[in-house]
Order: sequence, then C-alpha cells, then structure tokens
Amino acid sequence: MHRLTRRALLAGATASAATVLAPISGIHRLVAKADCLRSLKEFLQEARQNQLTGDQRKLIVGQGITLLDEFYCHLPQKRTLYGARPVEHLRELREVAGGLNDDLEFHARMMTIFTELRDQHTRYKPPRPHLSAHAFLPFRIEECLENDRRKYIVSRIVPGFTHQTFRPGVEVIRWNGTPIEGAADRAGGDGATLSARRCIGLARLTQRVLQLHPVPEGESVQIRYRADDGQELDIEIAWQVISLPVPCNSSCDEMQQMGDFRKFLFAKYDLCSAPIDSKFHTTPGGDVFGYIRLYSFENVPPLDGDGDKWVDEFKKHVAKYTNTKGLIVDVRDNAGGSIRTSERILQWVAPPGPIAPSTLYFRATNTTLRFCNLPTSVSALGPPPAGLHKWSESIKRALDTGATFSDAFEYTTKAQCNSDDRIVFPRPVIVVTNGMTWSAGEFFAAGFQDHGGTILGVDETTGGGGANYRQMSQLSKYFTDDHEASPFAPLADMANGADFLVAFRRNKRVGRGAGKEIEDAGVARNRPYAMTRNDLLHDNQDLKNHAARLLAQM
Repeated sequence: MHRLTRRALLAGATASAATVLAPISGIHRLVAKADCLRSLKEFLQEARQNQLTGDQRKLIVGQGITLLDEFYCHLPQKRTLYGARPVEHLRELREVAGGLNDDLEFHARMMTIFTELRDQHTRYKPPRPHLSAHAFLPFRIEECLENDRRKYIVSRIVPGFTHQTFRPGVEVIRWNGTPIEGAADRAGGDGATLSARRCIGLARLTQRVLQLHPVPEGESVQIRYRADDGQELDIEIAWQVISLPVPCNSSCDEMQQMGDFRKFLFAKYDLCSAPIDSKFHTTPGGDVFGYIRLYSFENVPPLDGDGDKWVDEFKKHVAKYTNTKGLIVDVRDNAGGSIRTSERILQWVAPPGPIAPSTLYFRATNTTLRFCNLPTSVSALGPPPAGLHKWSESIKRALDTGATFSDAFEYTTKAQCNSDDRIVFPRPVIVVTNGMTWSAGEFFAAGFQDHGGTILGVDETTGGGGANYRQMSQLSKYFTDDHEASPFAPLADMANGADFLVAFRRNKRVGRGAGKEIEDAGVARNRPYAMTRNDLLHDNQDLKNHAARLLAQM
C-alpha cells in the first residue's frame, strides 16, 4: 500500500509522456484521518478477507426482504413503472446465498437487485472494507454542446497530476474501446430519470462509491481522447481506492457521497465545510447580479444543528445582493441533505406570497404503524423523525380499509416556512438545476417552481428522488432505544457492518405542482440551457451570463 500523495494517486498509470506530481498532503487536511491509498487489486484482496458465513449472508438477505416488504414507501410504484420484483429476487438469492464461495459475488448480486428500483435512497451497503471506500481516476469528465454536437470534456484534473497532452479541455472519445456516450449510458442505467441516468453515468466513469456500487470491472481504464492540436491519442490510467473518514458521509446516498468526494479531490477544503458559496457576477455589459451556489443541504459544521444556523447563513448571503439586478441560485449537483432546511430557505428567494411546504406520506403496513407510534424520547441517535404520530391514525385507517398509503401531512411546518422576519427578495430570482440535483435539492427546486419561480435547467429534469430516507441500523435503533422489539436485526454486530438505505416516506408537491410527485419524475425545467466548453473550464461564465439575461427580462 502507498501513502496518500499525489504521486500515489497516479501509481500504476501509464502515459505517453512523463508525469510530474506534487504532494497531496499539503492541500487536504483530511489526509491524516484517511485510510491509506491502495490499488483496486489491493482493495479486492482486502475485501476477500474475513468472508461472511452462509448464515450471515442469509441474514442480510432476509433483512432486505423485511425492509422492502414492510417499510419501503415506493415499492408499489416501482413494480408498476419498471416491473421491479426485488423481494422475489431476494427470496431466490436467499436459497443459494449459503453456498456462494465469494463475498464479492454476493455483494454484487445484492446491489443489482436493489438497483432494479432506480432509487438512490434505497440501496444495499456491503460491510467493511466497502464502508466509505471510493474508487477514482484523477480527473472529471463533463458534457457540453459545441457546434451543435455533444462533447465530453475533461473539465478538472486532480491537483498534482500533469501530463503533456491529457489535461483540462481535451475531448474524451472512447472509453475502454466503447464510444464515450454509450459507456456513460450503461454506467448510469439505474437512474430514475433520463437526465439522472446521463449525469450519474458520466460521473461513475471516473468515480465509484464502493459502499453503494460494484467495483470497476478492470484495474485500469483505456481512454482515447482528442488533444488540443486535434490529434487522437490513447492513455491508460489505473483505478485507485481510498476510504474517507466515516462520520462525513457513510450514511449518505450515492449522490451525496459523490459530491463530498469531489470536494476531497478538487477543492482546497475538507468534506464537512459549509456548503454555501456566493459572489457578485458582472456581465459583459456591466450589469451586476448575485450568484449563490448551494452544494448541498447537509447540516454540517459550521452549519450543523437544527437548521437555524443554515437559514441564518443563507439569509446573510441573500442580503448581500438586494441592490443588484437579480439573483441566480445554483443547485446543480446538490445531492440533498435536510428537507426542512431546503424548504425553510425558500421564503428568502421565492416570489411574494405565503410558502406552503410539501407533504409526505407512508405506505400503510404494520411496521410503519409501529414506527409512527414510537415515542419521541431522546435516544443515542436523537428522537425518531419529529411529528410521526400525526400519520398513525391514517395508517391504521388504511390498514382497515385496504388502502395502500397513509394520508399526506406536512413535514416542515408552515410557521417554519413563513418566518415573522421574512423579507421578500426585491429583485427577480432564477434557480439553476441539472440531472444530479437530487432529494432535498429537488424539494427546494420544486418548492421554488410551485410558488411561481422559474427553473433554468441544464438537463430536462432533476434526478427524481422524492423521499425521506434512513439507514436500516438507524431505524432499528429508534425501536430498541425506546424499549421496543425492532423488526430489523443489528447487522453491524451480526454481519460485519452491512447495512441498507431505505426511502420510507414519499413526497407530494403543492401549489402550481399540486398532483405531481418528485420520485421517478424529477422537477422539469421552465427554460433550457446547454453547457459550453467555456462553462466547464472557466467557472460557468456563459451559464451565469445567460441566467442574467433571463433575469433582466423578468
């Protein structure tokens, strides 16, 4: 294994010219906390140690069945939309799980069954060493439109990786011998919307969250690219694996973990830094606009707590731009976090008028009824999600009448969305989204649109993830901390740390979006935009100028 240095990042890579590398440790403060870097081959050797027993595999599969059958809120819809039959497939796997010789095969089959659902909120999580492990290549590819042709451009390079011809701006043509567009489509085939499939597939070409996605098929990648002089060249780069500190992202879904890891690779701040950035943007004509980028809605230091710090910080950012021509709020690649935070801050940028929060509802099962009847006493994890009792009566009524779902109720309160000190932003506002705007990011975008706001979409829709979710281990602990028999087994103790993510409460939109849902549909844009090469390489300049022109027309 290798120490975490820029040189180690490229260990095993081959190129047609010499590579000059600098230490990574001077840039990333998390290095001292992170596990050592290793090759994909070394990771696979590690993963094959301490194999699960046949009984442990059967236990994991059985818990997956219970979770989907009794708690998963989208199961009826996924059966109808995609013909997904995950419970049946899990029962088939349980019959043979004890006889499998390789844990990697077992984990891959479990992951495949869950990806039938096309739901990033509901996934199987293999045990250590997959926990918080990321496989990556030292660059990022993004899509743009140039001369009416879709191109795939290397937009970022990990600091310290230099190469004579493979650098930001080159066009990637083929990936392991396959046209790049087809390779991206296959990698993102489990996305909920077409936009999500395209975006997440492109991201997975250079980054894999091994806790939630199978390992890459090969130890390295063969890339054909068009250099700056138009010449087509080839390069082979090896996958590397690193495990990041657990507290920052081990309980998050794939899109959140991808976003956090991009910070680690490309930014000069660590994973848990404040997810808000803003600046003045001056157009070529001299007009000044505000630009706020919201990278996530996670309540992380220094904005951790009950959301009040997040709201106060957002208000400060917005207030700086009241004397500009308008405000651009960019939630591209925002993978979510706190739904309450995303809905509470709407009041500072939405058009005038009262803000109505979206509503949420459960599948009606005996397990969800037990969950909603839990007391809200404080446990080691804090109380269960607040206000559950108001769903109890409608779940019971649905069980009595054979209905599939409970009634829908607010999660964020009207009072939280309509503060006494609310000041309506005096200038026009536009919100920018893409296919990796996800979960609470979509709640924000939907709320803005549902109250009359305009969405400028780089992709046709957002990602299509409309739910609350938790880890199964968290759900189990809510029961046991309140002295209730949990329907879920403690896999962390019984199966080396295996776990699941599950969506347990669905979203309904309000206002102009009433009757619509986010899951599997996303939030459709009002106005389209195609990213340019200049955007990818020069801080989204064309996007900002286009948004400013739209604001000037409002």
